Amino acid sequence: MLQRVLAEPRKIADALSPDDVREHSRIIGVLEEVAAAFAECFFQVVENLPDAEPEQTQQQSRGMSR
Repeated sequence: MLQRVLAEPRKIADALSPDDVREHSRIIGVLEEVAAAFAECFFQVVENLPDAEPEQTQQQSRGMSR
């Protein structure tokens, strides 16, 4: 659900503050900043994940293919 909110900040701003242009702009800005922070954190986590290839090779050598 959070992913959907962060993916469409304009729709969220439209729903929360359709008549206040300044608040609408602030909502969009905050959601874009949060989305960027989550993306940066996500990529750091993904970069630090161990390589899955050795595990797959071990399972295949035992006759357990995926």
